[in-house]
Amino acid sequence: MNFLQISIFKILLLSAFLCLRPAAAAAQSPVLDDATIKICNDIIMNIYYRILEEKPKYEELSDFDEKALYQNPLGIYAIVYHSSREVDSRQRSPYALGITIDRIGDETFKSTPGSFNFGFPVLGLKITGYQQKHLLRTQYNMLPLIDEFGAVLARHQQEYMPLKLYLRTLKDTYHVREDIEFEVELKNVAKNNMIVKSLGVNSLFFLFNNQFWGTQPSSGDVGGRDVILKSGESLTMRFKGESFQRPREFEIVCTYAMSIQGVNPSGVLNIRVIEESPAQQVIPPAEFLPVSN
Repeated sequence: MNFLQISIFKILLLSAFLCLRPAAAAAQSPVLDDATIKICNDIIMNIYYRILEEKPKYEELSDFDEKALYQNPLGIYAIVYHSSREVDSRQRSPYALGITIDRIGDETFKSTPGSFNFGFPVLGLKITGYQQKHLLRTQYNMLPLIDEFGAVLARHQQEYMPLKLYLRTLKDTYHVREDIEFEVELKNVAKNNMIVKSLGVNSLFFLFNNQFWGTQPSSGDVGGRDVILKSGESLTMRFKGESFQRPREFEIVCTYAMSIQGVNPSGVLNIRVIEESPAQQVIPPAEFLPVSN
């Protein structure tokens, strides 16, 4: 499973569920730096190219081409498309869509029918757009693309959090049916001290394939107590996770149960599971010679 495939809606729902109370420090001030602008532009362009790929399957996308590409005042690409395809009398308007990324306070597309917004408050940004389609399954639906590529921005947002979550396995590979041992580190990268929740099963939640992954802290501490984490200091805990029955490479998403501006610190654990080691071959002593035929 790739982190990018996790639903934005599920991330938001999980964050709301895990939000015990706001952390005792605000996130860094949003800065629209070059790295963030590039990621935003990559997201919009990936959506553009994906729509182009789908274009032959949908009549309403027949006019979709580079003329649908624009740029907003922030220097971020935008897609604005209105189909010129004739509609029958039962349809109010032709198919249309639009999408860009702008600041949370901006009102782009606000008055457009079918408008939507997905916020990334630590960055001070939102994915905003609209989609005017009829309740027909045959018409193109852009929302799954926002769900997919918007997760990139959710992950990038973690770079600006004052609390960062790091996950490390204790070795490079694990065998099938072997418990996964790993380490979790919560670090205060802000300039001020913070009141946080201690690590444990009550403050850390692990997802695999959008479902909870069973884990157990090696110390047996359930966590969730209020502790002071000084600037530059970390909390660290080892965990043991459920084993897997076949070889695979995958990611576990870990979320920490304390929000900052409505966003929970999260991290990714990369795990590689291989087949069990074959039994060691018995090597005879050097003075033993093979029997010749």
